[in-house]
Amino acid sequence: MAFLGGCGGGSQATIPPDASAVTGGSGGSAGTGGGPGGVGGGSGGTGGQLSTATSATPPLCVPGASVACACVTDQQGAQTCTSAGTFAACVCFPSGGVDAGYDVRGATSGPEPSPEPGAEPATEPGIEPRRDGGVDLPLDSATTGTTTDAGTGTGPEQGTEAPDAEAGADTGSQDAGSDAPQYSLAVSKVGTGGGTVTSSPAGINCGNTCAAGFPPGAVVTLTATPDVTSAFAGWAGDCISPQATCYVVATDTKSITAMFVRRLYASVSAGDSHTCGLKMDGTIVCWGDNTYAQSTAPTGTFTQVSAGYKHTCGLRTDSTVVCWGDNTYAQSTAPTRTFTQVSAGFYHSCGLTTDNTIVCWGNNQYGDATPPAGTFSSVSAGSIFTCGVKTDGSIVCWGLNNFGQGSPPPGTFVSVSAGGLVACGLKTDATIACWGDEANGIPIYNITPPVGTFVSVDAGGDYACGVKMDGTIACWGDDAYGDAIPPTGTFSSVSAGSDNTCGVKMDGTIACWGSNSSGQGLPP
Repeated sequence: MAFLGGCGGGSQATIPPDASAVTGGSGGSAGTGGGPGGVGGGSGGTGGQLSTATSATPPLCVPGASVACACVTDQQGAQTCTSAGTFAACVCFPSGGVDAGYDVRGATSGPEPSPEPGAEPATEPGIEPRRDGGVDLPLDSATTGTTTDAGTGTGPEQGTEAPDAEAGADTGSQDAGSDAPQYSLAVSKVGTGGGTVTSSPAGINCGNTCAAGFPPGAVVTLTATPDVTSAFAGWAGDCISPQATCYVVATDTKSITAMFVRRLYASVSAGDSHTCGLKMDGTIVCWGDNTYAQSTAPTGTFTQVSAGYKHTCGLRTDSTVVCWGDNTYAQSTAPTRTFTQVSAGFYHSCGLTTDNTIVCWGNNQYGDATPPAGTFSSVSAGSIFTCGVKTDGSIVCWGLNNFGQGSPPPGTFVSVSAGGLVACGLKTDATIACWGDEANGIPIYNITPPVGTFVSVDAGGDYACGVKMDGTIACWGDDAYGDAIPPTGTFSSVSAGSDNTCGVKMDGTIACWGSNSSGQGLPP
């Protein structure tokens, strides 16, 4: 019915053995002060010529390593990072010091000075100078200490170098960022369904790009989005979760599987002793009692199906309505109109037309097929009464009212469902109100809905069920056949019949509970 260094004194900049030495302009001689040994001297001296590297590329700073830079000391004693000839930016070395035998000053007044007593070897153990003037550093190297510089300065290197905060500072050389380590994260999609997987930070869009690299320690959020005919069934591999989002930390190579399944059903409608489901391809399949051919659905494609007492109606994709099954009271003879909704009741049927008015056909003994004037947003045919939500959000019911089912409460609603002797409405604040099912003002069953917020509600014979915001189902009222005891799991919709209930699960399959006297609880 509706049932990433600053300047450090002491580390001597070097030029690789194969770099060309070019005589430059009058340059400063080596500083002889007692300050930190630097790569340049005072600016007024003579004799020292600056050699420049013309064929080498400055080494790149390794992220996470402590490094020192070649520095220049001006007449005021201030140190600044130097571009060391044609080098475009600061040349970085381990703060422990690396000397390949070439002084960046290229002095012409004598041989290269010998290291001061106690100086460290030219090359620290385990660090190999590269031909490009750089050094290969292990990623986890810690280059701290107070190494004495091999230059003409007499002071020890001061302090500990801070890690280089920015890779690729030399704009004329290779970007250091390309040397940064990354871990691969690969996603594969499996299953009968389809969808996309995207990542934040960006990189994966699968779809097309199913693998990307992420820096160590990055927290990657994967989001699965099924297509309109599919449902997401969960993650496997290096992330196991049934939720649509999955969080992965880049600590090594990761491989994750996203599972999509093809949804079989878009909606379900439980009637009296038969049930019908609208499949994702728009066709209708019914099961259960077929005495009046109410379970023999016509061919074609539909957007909605409604199972009533002994008949069924469907809204075709061309907006026309067709009904099948019992037609004793012409309840299966739909008028030639265009509709946006259809509802099959007990012995009558109603539809919401494209001009927002209601049209009913079939038995009208209690006025249940005589809708009031006005415009509506939805309609629901019950046993022998009908209710509709008007465009102002109020509910009006017509037909038999012997159990109070025709007396809705005030308030604004977004939908209504008329059942056997009870009706319920989903209010604009997402709570539910129910009415009816009482004799002489005394409730027959407790049809008071539970507290909480819902996305939908459907009234059955003497009970009702609703889909809560978290996708679980709650039922209340008469439970003679277990029809008000829903299974666990999450659902997209629910339909309450006379004494059986069915719901469409999030994976697009149908689950039914309650009476199964005619096979109405066994979906194909």
